[in-house]
Amino acid sequence: MKKRYWIVLLLLAAAATAVTIGIYLVTKEEPADPIEYDTANVATIVDEVLLEMPNNSLGEGIEVNEEGTGLVIDEELVENSEAKNLLSVEKAKFRLKLENKLFSHELEESEIEQMAEGSVSNLIEALEKASSLYGVEVYQDEVTEYINENVASVEIEDKQIYADALGISVDALDYYFDRDFYVMDVLWEKLIPGLMEQNPQGADETTNEYMQRIKDEFYDASE
Repeated sequence: MKKRYWIVLLLLAAAATAVTIGIYLVTKEEPADPIEYDTANVATIVDEVLLEMPNNSLGEGIEVNEEGTGLVIDEELVENSEAKNLLSVEKAKFRLKLENKLFSHELEESEIEQMAEGSVSNLIEALEKASSLYGVEVYQDEVTEYINENVASVEIEDKQIYADALGISVDALDYYFDRDFYVMDVLWEKLIPGLMEQNPQGADETTNEYMQRIKDEFYDASE
């Protein structure tokens, strides 16, 4: 069976993959190599995981339909929500469960729960620290503009496969379901230049060492 590289939209940042400075900082995880998966299994596994979600909600404005075979999205509610309200432990658990089944990671339910809660906690902490310490906020119009410029125009077959499995359009995937990813991208796009200016890279520091130091100093900063 032909395999393809899965893209980051499936993976919660805390699970394994980090592809931007911002995601690297907020997850406290090392970047990972691309992961292969079998495209033929996506729809079946998505259905299995949707049926496992206990309260039929994957975050503000996103519900599992009555049949448990796809999503129903309140687009207006998602677009008008406060940025941090788009960060959902249930959606994080869904993504981790999906990854777990696709890649046979064999994580226990308790591990998935802990990873989901920890990741969302880190993301919320990043938003709150950015606001309180640096005056940096993320606004919904900025997120929409970011998606317009960096996401919606990217045509990848994996996106269509994933969207079809969720029972939504690719636009709904980009603009609504995965909007939480892009909230964080916008945050770091606004925050990172200032952090790098305040904390220049040392002459003997590797890029990984530099990113680790910025991350540590950001999370250790107190109000």
